[in-house]
Amino acid sequence: MSLFETNRTWILATVTVGLLAMLIHCAGQTSLFTHDYFSEPNLYHTWPRFDELTHPLSSAAATALILNLNLPLSFRKKWVVALAAGMVFGLGWEVAEYVAAPFIGWIRIDPVDTLLDLHQDFYGSALAVLFYIKVTDVKGIVDVEDLVRP
Repeated sequence: MSLFETNRTWILATVTVGLLAMLIHCAGQTSLFTHDYFSEPNLYHTWPRFDELTHPLSSAAATALILNLNLPLSFRKKWVVALAAGMVFGLGWEVAEYVAAPFIGWIRIDPVDTLLDLHQDFYGSALAVLFYIKVTDVKGIVDVEDLVRP
């Protein structure tokens, strides 16, 4: 049994979204004025809505990566699991922000920001799943019976 179950188009999409997410994160964390990484003012500091771009891209990249794997599930269960895994990735990112905040002063941690970030993580994961369904040419919507059947 192979570790991967994918096609070239989806691998290209995964690599593209992953590189774009890393590029956007690096650009956002680099100071535009001193060219120093993680110093203020950076885009996260000067434009608080920058998270609305980085969170969906990161969760889409994580979800796309999961969708490349050969999961021992039906196709429909596979993308539900990938969507959940993208959300777990987003939750892990939020935990990392709470842990790193005392050491890096510009990280915003508050319940409203966390909920907005998780909301954006869901959007990114959902868009990755919808794009995956389109790229792999799958028709139909998940049957509830297919999800609850053992």
